[in-house]
This record gives sequence, structure tokens and C-alpha cells, in this order.
Amino acid sequence: MIRLPYFRFFILFFCFLGIKTPIFAQKTQNEAQNPKVGITWNTLNHDFGEIRQGNGVVFDFIFTNNTPDSLTIDNIRTTCGCTAASWQENAVQPHTASIIPVQFDASESGYFEKTIKVYFKKIRKPVLLAISGEVKGLD
Repeated sequence: MIRLPYFRFFILFFCFLGIKTPIFAQKTQNEAQNPKVGITWNTLNHDFGEIRQGNGVVFDFIFTNNTPDSLTIDNIRTTCGCTAASWQENAVQPHTASIIPVQFDASESGYFEKTIKVYFKKIRKPVLLAISGEVKGLD
């Protein structure tokens, strides 16, 4: 037979775990949505709207380093050759901004949605940027 004081302890212990688990899960979910705390962006998505075929377009994604340390972009990857991004090689000092120009060549007609992954040194997960729009044919 289980002694009553130990039984109460186990019930309280498991009740505590049941209450704390959703709180910890919520914190993890919020961190996954914004793992780069200290970096703010003007936007993470840009819709070009309608574009004429053959007319390339550019959008500047702007981020601000609100951390106490300098940030360096390690790499930027785009989903295809129709999208290109450039960045400054030197470190972005604390409380300063930097620009990542993203160019789309609009060579084929139709709707497009492209993802740009920005990798910072010492930050494991990339920041995901996105561009979209519709390229109208030349007819």
C-alpha cells in the first residue's frame, strides 16, 4: 500500500509538470517565430504587385542591429537564379542599420513567390525574407 504523504507528493509533482509544460512549449514556439532577438527589419515580405516582363525590380530589405555586439552576414541564399541579393561584407555595428538589396529579373510571366535566406555569423538559424508578385507578359 502507498503511504499517503508520498502519494500526495506524486500527485502534486505531476500536476506541477502538467501546468508548466504548456508554458515552456509556448516560450519555445515564440522563440522559433523570432529567434534573432535584437535584429529588427523594415519588413520580412515584399509584394511587388504587377511587373512588366523583362523589367527587373529591386527592393531594399533594411535591418537594424539592436544587439550590443557587431553582426556580420555570413551568406545569403536565394531560391533560384532569377533572384539575387547583395550585402556588405563588413560587420554591422550595434544600433546601426544595413541594407540587403534583392533583385528579381522578371524574365518569365506569371505569379512568383521567392524566399531569401539570410545567414548571420554566430546565429544558427537563417532569417527568411520573401518577395512575391505577378509578371505580366509583353503582349
